[in-house]
Amino acid sequence: MEKYMKTTIQKWGNSSGIRLPKLLLQELHLDNGTVVELERVGDGIMMYPRRPTREETLDLLLERISPENMYGPELFGDEAGGEV
Repeated sequence: MEKYMKTTIQKWGNSSGIRLPKLLLQELHLDNGTVVELERVGDGIMMYPRRPTREETLDLLLERISPENMYGPELFGDEAGGEV
């Protein structure tokens, strides 16, 4: 795909939007619903896919834990006495 391409800013409800070519989205592994961040760079705009923070990633992993897939307590070694 070409490095530069043209598209048109169009009215979209109370805002404006641009359409991105399907091939570009495929090459960048983006899809409808992907959250992006926009950065003003001089007189242009840079767009980056938003990557989840470490906290958000941990929250997503913790949401997947259920009683059915949770491990029980693990004991290592022999009892030495006085364990709680």
